[in-house]
Amino acid sequence: MFEKVHKNRGLRVCNSIGKQLLGKTVKIPIKIDLNIAKEELNSRLSGEGLVRNYYSINTFIGYKYAEDHFHYLTGNLMLDDINKGKKIYLNSYI
Repeated sequence: MFEKVHKNRGLRVCNSIGKQLLGKTVKIPIKIDLNIAKEELNSRLSGEGLVRNYYSINTFIGYKYAEDHFHYLTGNLMLDDINKGKKIYLNSYI
């Protein structure tokens, strides 16, 4: 599910994007997707303990948002910019 994110830092960026989007109108994913996301996060972040539901929800929402939005000037996908380690400003992505 998170195979397009190469590093654990990218997962943390997706989590912070998801936190910022919770105040806006965001479609909450269904429980099956959340369970799959939680299992994959547990396997990728194995040395850091278990992943809580809140973290998996935020990361999943941020990941789905990053898959669909492009930078308004460069045209780069947000997920590509996350993988390159660039600073992400949500208002710059359409």
